[in-house]
Amino acid sequence: MKADNPNVSKDKIKLIISAFEELYINKASDSHDNYYIGNFISTGIFEGSYEKIIGTVAGAVSRTKAFIDNNEQLHSSQCEYFSRNLLVILEKESFTQPVEKILMPYLNVMSDIGNGYI
Repeated sequence: MKADNPNVSKDKIKLIISAFEELYINKASDSHDNYYIGNFISTGIFEGSYEKIIGTVAGAVSRTKAFIDNNEQLHSSQCEYFSRNLLVILEKESFTQPVEKILMPYLNVMSDIGNGYI
């Protein structure tokens, strides 16, 4: 079982979410967004149209960043699904430009996190 780090860098996690968002914007094809949306903070709406209840990826990214900003303390266990989107989009999607170019602004933070400095 992984240890739950109670001192996660909010800025680093938001940059990981931003890296996902940049990849999402540069997807080469339309795909089902429900998986990605499901790993972020939900709309909290239970009545209305499907689109209103589920929301959009952009809305989910925005809500998740606001959730991170508004919490006094963020634990690594809360971030697992946020970062999972990054892994899945890299594994499952193709992009309109090279991944290296899209992720260049995020590589230092991704390296830090990969080395355990979350």
